[in-house]
Amino acid sequence: MSEQRSSRVLNRLAVLGSMCICLLGVTPAWAVEPVITSATADLAVNPPTITITGKYFGGIIPGVALDTVALVVVTHTTTSITALLPNNVSPGSYQLVVSNYTLNAQTAFDVTIGAVGPEGPTGPAGPTGSAGPAGSTGPAGATGSTGPAGPAGATGATGAQGPAGPQGATGATGASGATGSMGPAGSQGAQGAAGPTGATGPQGLTWQGVWNNSTPYNLNDAVSLNGTSYISLIANNTNNEPDNVPADWSIVASVGATGPAGAAGAAGATGATGPAGPAGSQGATGATGNSGPAGPAGPTGATGNTGPQGATGNAGPAGPTGPTGATGNSGPAGAQGPQGNNGATGAQGPQGNAGATGAQGPQGNTGANGSQGPQGATGAQGPAGVSNLYYNAPNSNGAPIEMTVSNTFYTIGTLSLPAGSYLIHASVILSNDYTGAAEEGLCELVGGPISGAYAFSDLNPDTNNVGIWSQTLPMMTYATLTGTTTITLQCEAAPATTAVFVYYPQIAAIPVTTITYQ
Repeated sequence: MSEQRSSRVLNRLAVLGSMCICLLGVTPAWAVEPVITSATADLAVNPPTITITGKYFGGIIPGVALDTVALVVVTHTTTSITALLPNNVSPGSYQLVVSNYTLNAQTAFDVTIGAVGPEGPTGPAGPTGSAGPAGSTGPAGATGSTGPAGPAGATGATGAQGPAGPQGATGATGASGATGSMGPAGSQGAQGAAGPTGATGPQGLTWQGVWNNSTPYNLNDAVSLNGTSYISLIANNTNNEPDNVPADWSIVASVGATGPAGAAGAAGATGATGPAGPAGSQGATGATGNSGPAGPAGPTGATGNTGPQGATGNAGPAGPTGPTGATGNSGPAGAQGPQGNNGATGAQGPQGNAGATGAQGPQGNTGANGSQGPQGATGAQGPAGVSNLYYNAPNSNGAPIEMTVSNTFYTIGTLSLPAGSYLIHASVILSNDYTGAAEEGLCELVGGPISGAYAFSDLNPDTNNVGIWSQTLPMMTYATLTGTTTITLQCEAAPATTAVFVYYPQIAAIPVTTITYQ
């Protein structure tokens, strides 16, 4: 009997170990993102510190990073964190990230450290950006009216009258004047309207923060106490401490063991404040997301330095041609000289220099706003939260169930579940009130495809000495049920010289959308 029992225990422990590895990688659908309401740096102490306030920071040591640099957490609660800053931290703006390792969630917060100096002078304009790709050719504009004639050149001195020669050939056409500079860019068109808000996911578990004995909690409200999170199993749940009343609360996640504190490093000397780095280039504008709920108004931050001038935008459409200027006065006519003899035909003179470029016309009117951009795609619907909790707590009044027959399973409780996927948890308290001999106790969950979900204990006799004579046995598994299935919690004892007592049994099942095997 003893060898068969040991073999069965080892086989089931192997299955349970592989099951727990799978479950540890699952992020609950009802995980709550941490919220940061303020962050204050204290540079007067050595080493400098930063204090972060908010909520949902978790029951175990959270992660804190400043611009991707991990900080050492000194103290923490679910609503406050104190961490050490680097000794050489420079005044400026940083991104602060807090990670809740209990719920595998994180959030970011912009924080200003140190005093901000007065606004510096406007920097010089940056170089003109490279020209963008040529736009498509627009329709041809109307032909403008002919500009006014230029003023007449000064009359040259009258040369000696030569003989009239035959009429010379027509001279070559002069080169065209240089093209005028491009007009300024038109103003940017109006931004397109935001896309419609995505559908709201079903309500999940309601997080209420740290448990308070004067607060009435509703069904599915979740709280934390001493680092462990619990979910309320009843409505109007008031002054029932979660760790003492398992009939009204179920454990969601237990607190992990606190790691040893690392040795404090020696404080380095405070370095001189370095010059402000150049401003980074502006990133591309992302798609407009759905509007979230309005958060509390934060304190007004100091005015930042003026950013570099943006790249020159694409040229706007050409404005209409300006009105024709007034015609200048004609110069006086020179005196007619006497007609000379026809001289020989002279060689053709060199081509004249190109005339000076005319003045730029006035800027055209701003073009009309472009058409509204296409509507953005609707965001994906968020995962569904916990919508139901199946629960049974037989003998919750404290009356024990007695096991007096050796190696015989006793039915402690049952839970009927419809078809679907579930995370199933159960627990019992086994006690050996006999004073003469030790007892072995084993409890397991069975039903449908479930097997290998069990826990066992060796209970010393109750002799009022130090030793384990009463112990809580937790069990947890997962299953996908194809139809309505009854889950049974059953226990046995050996050698059952006298009664082994079962106290406060409970079974709970949480529906899940999918089960991911890793």
